[in-house]
Amino acid sequence: MKYITWTLAININIVRIIKRPKSGHKTFCFTYTFQNALVKLMKPNKLKPIHIINFKKKYYIMKETLPLFPLLLNSENPQDDLTYKTVPVRAYQILDILKGNTKHLSFPFTINIYTSYHLVKETSLEIDKNMIGQLLTKDTYDVLYVFPTPDIEKICVRINALNTIKNSIKFDKHNLFANTKITEGDKTVFYRTPNENI
Repeated sequence: MKYITWTLAININIVRIIKRPKSGHKTFCFTYTFQNALVKLMKPNKLKPIHIINFKKKYYIMKETLPLFPLLLNSENPQDDLTYKTVPVRAYQILDILKGNTKHLSFPFTINIYTSYHLVKETSLEIDKNMIGQLLTKDTYDVLYVFPTPDIEKICVRINALNTIKNSIKFDKHNLFANTKITEGDKTVFYRTPNENI
């Protein structure tokens, strides 16, 4: 799915409906089973988006876009802004960083941006491997780790701060896929074994 969405520049979303723990809020919520933030936010979409809802092991294709905002970080509602060491950070500023539009931005700390292709917990090691953006600030070791959740169709995000990044890799903005794997799994060479019957 990652390869298909990137190669065709098509926004494909698979959304699942799950029950929420009793917390006084809605008893269910929408979560991403698959989404590709790189395609949604950083590559012009050439084809009409495809939105699929998975409910009770059945799949439904949405003919019209509904005002859904699925969760990408488990049990965490993303926000339009957050504050880090008294400095406000807005979701639209994170989107500007992802688009490389950073001349107007200045923060007293570095901002590293991560994503996931499906719903994950904040402690998931998958997040560490999927760094998609960075605003590097010189002369500081202070880093804010941000996890944006993209809208199902619009080019906008909401954000969460992460506390659990352990091994932050060196970001290469000229080769985005040095930072994240575009395809599922490792490269595999498929071949027919001598004993295989065709």
